[in-house]
Amino acid sequence: MKSSITPRSEDHGHIFVIIIDNPTKLNSLSQQDFNCIGQLLQKADNDPQVQVTILQSTGDFFSAGVRFEDISYIRNDVVAHPERLIGHVATPNIQLATRFTQHRKLLVCCLNGPAVGMTAALVMLCDVIYTKNDSGYLLFPFANLGFVPEGGTSVTLPWKLGINSAYEHLVMGSPISLQELIDAHAVIKNYNILDTNMFNNKIISEITETILNLSPDSLLGVKNQLNANTENNLLTRAQSSETNTTLPFWSSGEPFKRFLQFQAGTRRHKL
Repeated sequence: MKSSITPRSEDHGHIFVIIIDNPTKLNSLSQQDFNCIGQLLQKADNDPQVQVTILQSTGDFFSAGVRFEDISYIRNDVVAHPERLIGHVATPNIQLATRFTQHRKLLVCCLNGPAVGMTAALVMLCDVIYTKNDSGYLLFPFANLGFVPEGGTSVTLPWKLGINSAYEHLVMGSPISLQELIDAHAVIKNYNILDTNMFNNKIISEITETILNLSPDSLLGVKNQLNANTENNLLTRAQSSETNTTLPFWSSGEPFKRFLQFQAGTRRHKL
């Protein structure tokens, strides 16, 4: 299956863009897509020319999260081969979150619309978040799906939004509105642009102009200093803890059942 993730280089290689491009399916992602994002992050990290990595999407939905077809495949595979559950759940989650938390370049997210589940978790792992307009929000329906937070959200939500807000959004599964993200300074700027391509291009243009007079070594140095703080150290430990905590839920089969109910329309969550 062809991946929905495509890379692009801008500003003579100084900007590396990772694009989620499957708008007809609300940019939902397969396991292959998540793996591709991780591989491209590593590629950008290892490229000495790259100063800024940008995560963008297409259409009006940043990403609806994991693709239902992938959950069905994983369920069938785990039923036949229970020993493969760790490979399907634990390994990709830890590796992908680690790619984000240990990324040495400035990591920018262009939030063109709603993000759900693991993709919303990845948004919260970015250093700088810009939004296209008021349509953007984040949703973490982990409890509704029968498992527990992943992608570092047990750290990023209390850290960036406050502990009480984290309880509300992770336990109750309520959306995090754009206004709350702005009030918490998690979103740096809302551009109030309707067209996604125009929004994405504007961010690239502004970042290109911004880094023109910056020292590349200083940019790396600032990111390294900020990554050394307590919260990022907690993130590293949280990735292992979250995975170990969520595995028994997946082993019980409850998340698979609930995903299938969502797919069939017999269970709903208010997006």
